[in-house]
This record gives sequence, C-alpha cells and structure tokens, in this order.
Amino acid sequence: MITDAPCNFPDRTTPDAILDDAASILQAADRDRYLTAMLAAREDRPGLMALFAFNHELACVPGKVSDTILGQMRYQSWRDAVITARRGGHPGLPIAIPVSGVGFDPYLIDALIEGREAAFMRTDAPANFDELADWADTTGGVLGALTAGYLMRGGPANDAALTIARHAGTAYALADMARAISFSRDDHPGFVPTTFSVPSTQARGQMAIRVIADLARSRIRAARKAASSSPTRFPARLFPAFVAATMAEQQMGELRRLAHAPARAHPERQGRGAMATLALGWRRWRNRF
Repeated sequence: MITDAPCNFPDRTTPDAILDDAASILQAADRDRYLTAMLAAREDRPGLMALFAFNHELACVPGKVSDTILGQMRYQSWRDAVITARRGGHPGLPIAIPVSGVGFDPYLIDALIEGREAAFMRTDAPANFDELADWADTTGGVLGALTAGYLMRGGPANDAALTIARHAGTAYALADMARAISFSRDDHPGFVPTTFSVPSTQARGQMAIRVIADLARSRIRAARKAASSSPTRFPARLFPAFVAATMAEQQMGELRRLAHAPARAHPERQGRGAMATLALGWRRWRNRF
C-alpha cells in the first residue's frame, strides 16, 4: 500500500458516517483494498471497508509522527480506542468502533496493531529474506486472516480458509515491498537485507526485487495448494479473503514487464489498469483466485 494520500480519518461518529468515510479514504489511498471490499457480497462490504480503513490508519502512523515516542503513543491510543469500543464506550478514533464488533477476532485485531507498531519501530533492515517474510506475515498476513474470519462470521470456523488468506495477504505485502524498492532511488535499504551483497547499488535493488518476488510466489503457490487440497470448494463469499494472491501476482507481472528496473517504475501507478480489474472480476465470477 504505497501512497502519498493523506491519512486523516474524519471525526464523524455515526455508524453510516464512519463507513462512508472509510470508503472515501480507501478510494483515495488504498484502491486495491477498496476493490477487494467491492468484490465482496453487499452485506460484507461495510465491515471490510472498516477493517481496511483501520489498517490504513495504522500504516499511516509513521508519516504522522516525528519521533519514536510519539509513534508509540499513537499506537497505544489505537489500543485504548479498541478497548473502549469493546466495552461499549465512545473512543476518540471512530474507525475503532466497527472493528471492535462482531466478526472481528480481538486477538487478530490486537496482533495487527502490534505488527504495524513493530514495523514502525524497526530501525535496521532485516538480517535476511526469511525475516522480511516474517515482517510481511505480521502485517499483510494478519490482515488476510482478519478478512477471512470476518467473512466466516456467524458460521463454523475453517482453519484452511484462514491459512489460505494469511498466505495471500503475506504475498501481497511482499509484492508491495518489491514495488517499494522499485520506486526508491536508493534501493530502499529498509527492505533489502543487510546480508544481501551484490557488486552495485542498482543491481542490489534489482536482485532484491527478484528474491522478494520469488518469496511472494511461494506464498501464492502455498495458498493455491491449500485451496486445491480442500475436500470441499470454498464458497464464493470467501473470495475477497483470497484475492490478495491474485493482486500480488498482477503486481509482480507489472514489475516483470518493467524488467525489474527501479528507474522505470512510478509510484503514481499504484492502482491497477482496466484489464487487470476485469481479470479480477472474471476470477470472482469463477470463484478462482
């Protein structure tokens, strides 16, 4: 989710206003997840809009603060807001209200805050690519599991669906990291492992993108293998929890077309084109991610 869009959630507190504001923010700042919510059944869209807007606000914290202490205070305010909402109170952060309700696993909501705060607190690059994949799992992977859990609310839990969604979300986060490197003019040292050494800075960035893309593809393969191994086909209602795998694949296709060349990639192309969007709709119709 690479964007320069503003990260200021409005203070309106009525349920309809909160959901309208969530949708508006996603349209402007995280179009992939807005599209994911729109691919859901009508009754599932408001909850997914709220979840994805909540995730967006957490991801925006680093851009709102000037030092570590302020960042920690901001994440603590999100924890406090969620706790207040769970107790029936009125938190100062309105988007905490819907994600504290029925359908959202409290443990995973807390884990998402923890994962985003951990990402903010990191001052060094990962030691290796496995550690980078762990970073992706604690953010994108947890969000994927939350998505699947919400879509299964009111029915029996399905551990396989949660696993598939977590793989898909992790793959998307890894693809986003690869794109971040491609947008960077200095090989984005925050995502390139300290132990990864190649002769030139440009080559280092290009090679890192390839390795990260391979990690994302391995998660996509794991998700699809788990889906194909299931004794029963998953209902179409769960498709939005898995579509992050397809979106990650599309992102990596874009990088491949750009020949993994950092100087040729542009962050303003954050959305996907008409053909890619139609392809997602077709996969939704076929219920195959």
